[in-house]
Formats: sequence, C-alpha cells, structure tokens
Amino acid sequence: YKHQEECLEFLKDKQQAALLMDMGTGKTLTILNQIKRYNTFPCLIITKNSIKHNWLNEIRQAGFKEEDAIILSGSTEKKAEMLKRNHLFFILNYESVRLLTNDIIERGLKGIILDESTAIKNPATKVTKAILKIGKKIPSRYILTGTPVTNNPLDAFSQFQFLDEKILFFYNFFAFRNYYCRLVERNFGGRRFKEVIGYQNLPELISRIKPYSFMIKKEECLDLPEKIYETRIIEMEAEQARLYKELKEELITEIDSSKSIVVSNILTKLLRLQQILGGNAVAENGENISIKENKTAELLGTLEEINGYKSVIWARFTAEIKRIHSLLIAKGYKAKMIYGEVKPIDRQEIVDSFNQGETQIIIAQQQTAGFGLNLIGGNYAIYYSNDWSLQNRQQSEDRIYRIGQTRKTTIIDLITRGTMEESIVKALRVKKGFQDMFFRNNQIGKNQFSNMLGGILEKEGGDEE
Repeated sequence: YKHQEECLEFLKDKQQAALLMDMGTGKTLTILNQIKRYNTFPCLIITKNSIKHNWLNEIRQAGFKEEDAIILSGSTEKKAEMLKRNHLFFILNYESVRLLTNDIIERGLKGIILDESTAIKNPATKVTKAILKIGKKIPSRYILTGTPVTNNPLDAFSQFQFLDEKILFFYNFFAFRNYYCRLVERNFGGRRFKEVIGYQNLPELISRIKPYSFMIKKEECLDLPEKIYETRIIEMEAEQARLYKELKEELITEIDSSKSIVVSNILTKLLRLQQILGGNAVAENGENISIKENKTAELLGTLEEINGYKSVIWARFTAEIKRIHSLLIAKGYKAKMIYGEVKPIDRQEIVDSFNQGETQIIIAQQQTAGFGLNLIGGNYAIYYSNDWSLQNRQQSEDRIYRIGQTRKTTIIDLITRGTMEESIVKALRVKKGFQDMFFRNNQIGKNQFSNMLGGILEKEGGDEE
C-alpha cells in the first residue's frame, strides 16, 4: 500500500522511530521490511502473550524462513538458553522481560521492537524499568501502536523515553508531568496528592515527538467500508436491580465511612457490580450464581436481526462467555469461544474456522482475543460487557475493521440503563477525546477538561456512580 511505502521512506536511515499506525493498516509488515532493509539482526520482538504466534505467522509471510524466528517459552532458564541460539527474530511477551533483562543485554541484539507499546506507559512498573534499561543497550529501537495515548498525554513519556531520552527533553517523569499538566493539591482519606485538572504545552510535546513518528489513521489510507455504532438499552429485572442496589450502597458506604480505603476491596465490589449486570452474582464463598436478566434476551434478538451474518460477541468475564456459548449452541448457532484458558494455537484454528465460514459466532474476551487476531470474516461486533481500557476497546473493534474487510461493519453496545455500564462507555469516550485532541495538536484547557469529565462525574437520575 502507498502509506506503507511512505512509512518506509520516513524510516530511511532512522534507528529509533514510532509507527503510530491504526490497527489494521499493516504496521507489522512495514517494520519487518525496515528490519530486513538494514539487516538489523538479531532482533527482539516484545509483544502481548496472546499474539506471539501472530508475529511468527507475519514473519513467515514477510518472506523469512520458518527457522528464522522463535518464540521464547518455558522456564526463565529455558528462555535464556533459547536466546543464545542463532535466529534472526526472538519473540517474547512483556511479562517475561524483567527476569531476562541481563540475558537480553548480554545477547548483543541489534534491534528491538515493542509491539503495542502502551504496555510500558506506566513508568513505575518493573517491566517498564527493565525495558528502558534494555533499550539503552540496543541501537535500533522501534515502537508500534495505533493508540499511543489511551488515557492522557502522560502515556507518551515511557514510550518515547525508550526510543531516545533526548526526545522529550525531560529525563524524569514527575518533571515531565509538572510541565505538561495543571495540578492541584487534594486530600482524600487523610492522604494528600496532586490531581491533574488539565493539560498545557501540548503543541510543544507533539512537536518533539513528530520527527520520530509516522502517524496514519485508517480513513487516511484505506478504502474501508463504513463503520456504524448502535446502542441497545436494557432494563434490569427486579431481583437483579435489588442485588445491584444493595451492593452499590454497600460500596458507597465503605468509601464514605472509611478513613483508609482498601483499593482491592473497592475493585472487587466494582467487578461484582458488573457481574450482576451480566447475569452472575458471586456468593461470599466465590460461587457463581446465575440470576435472571434481560441482556441475553436482547443479545438473541440482536442476532436474529443480524440474520445469519457472522458476529463477534465481546464479554469481560469467563462466566459470561461460557453461559452465552451454551445458550447459542442450544439455539443451533455454530459458536466457539476464545478466552484466557484457550491455547494460542487453538485460537488460530478458531479464527481460521470463522473466516472460512465454518464458525458463525465467536464469543471472546477483549484482553485475550482483542489483539493481533484477524476476524474480517465477520462484520458485526456486539459488546455484551466492556472493561475500562480504551486500548482494549479500540483493538477489539478493529479485529473486524481492517485491511481486507469489504462490508459495512456494525458495532453494537448492550447497555443496562442507570448503571456503571453507562459510566464505562462515557469513560471510554473521554479517553478517546483525549486521544483525538492530542493528535489534533490542540491544547486542552481546564474548562474543556471539566466538561469532558462531566458525563462521568455528574449524577444522573440519582445514580451516584
């Protein structure tokens, strides 16, 4: 494609660069051609665990031999031994990097690629610190992502620090934050902290990263069909509403009355609130209890309206996926599941079956199947439940909306009225707003920031979430 040729021209003689290309625009093939062009071997590819095998396939399709690439697997000791072998590409998941830091540095690699580089957006994690340390020892460094800013402009810090510390001028995250953020001191639960209330100097930030970045959106480079969004609003059943209200009030009371907040307790209750909306109540002993709800009926009605077109149903919880799968099989649908326990090699078989027409519906988790898989055999994506991650949402949407798609694609959200599901969708829109503003080179003012957050912070219909 023309935009891939333009990217290769941009990359000419660049040893550090960011390919900020939308999902489905072919950044994997582009960077493999860059590595081949400058003989940047051996090269380490760090990616998400769920898409290691996709890289193996892409490398072969780019004209390399099967023995040119290897996935580092097994124990840490075994991975370290595999790293000593004579391959052109070594593929490793982010979680394994920390324990292999010294082995990677000693290997004498010429190139390193961070796939979905927002995995290192948090500068405080051990994985990020390990990767930044490794990057200083490898001359050719590249980051790949279609969503470099998934929450706010601060996401850019670690990613561009990895490329070159000189790009951002700031070597310390807090100095970087203080320059680009407007901060006020707050007190919560007896603890003082600095809260971000707005952003500043963003044109300067963009001007710093621009010389190192090739940015392209799908609408700028592909003749893809239309993407349509729909929302289906669902009412709660009486017992479901009672359980939801009780747990919500318990959560609010805990926050209001506690001087010391235990974050894990709050997060657990939030998860259980969302599980109730999907038709599962979790007992104190951890047992899943099915409760009557209207969402699966709406899902079945939606599938009937789709009238046989292949679809991907996204759900957050494994219990939801298994329940939906059983329901669809009972209704005569040819459906398969992809979630954490499904092996990568089996996932690819399911994908092939779907794209070839043998499987009608895939029910999947965003974190497991939302990255790397090509699902253009379908043109409907139905969100039974979401998580709070913009990256997960955008990645999962674009499993069906990418190079090779020839039909109109429809994205459908099933939302329970007056619940946290509304808050999640609004939060995703706020994050998308930050992302769009960042790349439009606009400065976000305090009032703009407050207005964007208003949809989440304002109480709607007496709902305190």
